[in-house]
Amino acid sequence: MKVCVTFHNDIFTPWPATSIIHPVEVLLEAGHEVVVISWDKGRGEKLNEATLPVRRVRVELPVRNLLSLREFSRRLSSAIVEERPGLVLAFDLEVLSGSEMGANALGVPLLFFAREDWPSMVRGSGGLSSLLRSMAFSRMERRICKRSVAHAYSVNDERGAKYRGWSVPYTTIYTTRGLAELPAPGKKHSRFTVCIAGSMLEMQALPTVLDAMKEGDWDLRLVGGDEKNLPAIREMVESSGPEGRVSVTGRLPSAAEYYGEISRCHLGLTLPLNTDRNKYLGISVKMWDYMSMGLPQVVSNLPAMVSVMKGASNGPVGLASDPLSSSELAECINYYRQNPAEAQRAGTEARRLFEERYCWERQKEALKASHPVFSGAPEPDRTPSGP
Repeated sequence: MKVCVTFHNDIFTPWPATSIIHPVEVLLEAGHEVVVISWDKGRGEKLNEATLPVRRVRVELPVRNLLSLREFSRRLSSAIVEERPGLVLAFDLEVLSGSEMGANALGVPLLFFAREDWPSMVRGSGGLSSLLRSMAFSRMERRICKRSVAHAYSVNDERGAKYRGWSVPYTTIYTTRGLAELPAPGKKHSRFTVCIAGSMLEMQALPTVLDAMKEGDWDLRLVGGDEKNLPAIREMVESSGPEGRVSVTGRLPSAAEYYGEISRCHLGLTLPLNTDRNKYLGISVKMWDYMSMGLPQVVSNLPAMVSVMKGASNGPVGLASDPLSSSELAECINYYRQNPAEAQRAGTEARRLFEERYCWERQKEALKASHPVFSGAPEPDRTPSGP
């Protein structure tokens, strides 16, 4: 069967979208032909070479105003109808309307994977315009999900609660790596070293972390991240005082080196600020990165992340802190620095939970059980068009 996967950007640029690529791999393993239809917004992004045997179709339409989304949805629908797939899998809200139009025109099932809570994310930018756009997105998502979506997915249970509330079949699929993708842990740094890994978008909390360093004898390692943010980060570190205890890797050339750097640290930090409901209900990917390398961690005191830190029967795998309280953060970090046996226990339990509950191998099982298309079952029956 042919499956159309839709996304608001090419899935291989600017960096491969793991949350999309993993389900695409499952579709390919199930024997389906996959066509990825993405929005070319005219921003001159360099296309990476595809790493999967999929065909890529780009809908070219620069983003000029609020009507651009409506026109893109129309063109996306036309592109889907031209491909004549047996199923459409839409990733994120920008492609949902056009995906519904195309799926309903063909009478085929529509699946929806919401990586972010878009209405909340849009509203978080502030202003009346953002509020109105948020309300419009919220109404559109609810309407389309209730009438046309055969199965919905998100990256954690807290974000997925609304789909259950709308009586839409729902499955949580965490965005994680597979065990086979991970390198062996490296040798630990000689001094107790705290890690902030991956995206530098959460550097809003970096001043708090630097202040917390004044209350503890430990080093900070910034692993990976976007190169364009590094000058400002280095300036912030230099002006804060403990620059001799802070090191920065810059962007790393491979996932193996990224995970290798994480594994050499003793503790991971995941400290997004509560700027909108999307953040409030979110889980940062770096949480899974730390767990996969057997690190305990300190996270922001947001409900979805706190829930993961509680662990299971063998006790917690991390602590929670106000990301803007340097004293509270220092207390959490010093707890693990001063109690190495507890740090070891929490890290070992984190790795065990990753292997048994969160790694991609377990997510793949959940995905295959969620809908027949992922298990290679015969083509689903064609569904009637929505009203």
